[in-house]
Amino acid sequence: MKSKVLVNLVLVLLLTGLVLYAFFRPKQQSDPGIRLTQLKRDDITRITVEPRGSPTIQLEKRGGGWRISAPLQTRGINDVTNEQYVATAGAIYLVAPFFGYGIPTEVGKLVSRKLLDDAEVPVAFDFGRYRIARDERGTWTIEGASPAQQGKALSQDDFNRWADEWRFTSSLGAEPRRGARGREHLVVQFRDGKKVAMEIVQKQPEFLLVRSDENIQYRFGAAVGRRLLDPHAVAEK
Repeated sequence: MKSKVLVNLVLVLLLTGLVLYAFFRPKQQSDPGIRLTQLKRDDITRITVEPRGSPTIQLEKRGGGWRISAPLQTRGINDVTNEQYVATAGAIYLVAPFFGYGIPTEVGKLVSRKLLDDAEVPVAFDFGRYRIARDERGTWTIEGASPAQQGKALSQDDFNRWADEWRFTSSLGAEPRRGARGREHLVVQFRDGKKVAMEIVQKQPEFLLVRSDENIQYRFGAAVGRRLLDPHAVAEK
């Protein structure tokens, strides 16, 4: 019995010693590494990417967001994410490969998939045959021959939800316009008075919409396209 008690006592003392060592041992300082630049993130206002065999890509920060200035003129996404060598400030550094995975080699991968910029708040949609607009009091009205939806009246909440579809819906893809011009057109007016023309290239099997001022084509599902064109479709959700 005494031998078992001694063994258990020794084990308890060893365990206690290990716990105390882990708790009180000096903490190793992590290697801070070498900073490639003294610039802070918020100080960076222009980025130039020169992919081998492809056109140079230039991005500029304007109004808190990034825009592509070459080879396109459009809005960009705001998350620009063996061993590689980086040259900066007259020195060359060896960096881990994963740092280069987020560097874009195709400008199309940088185009924003959102149809509207965060600062673009729509207040009027002119479809030619009819117009949907919000007045200074915030009340939406329809003028002209709007799409017939069995005479269902729309509430102001329906109109606001429909306008939010335009503001917040992201497309399945966005790329420079290719192919034929759209046969149907609409003009979106924003709160600051700016107007942007849109071209409807097709409605089925996918909805293709071109933002004319940036010459970018956005691809949506057919159901999303129907909601963008008709506030009654949003009311049915």
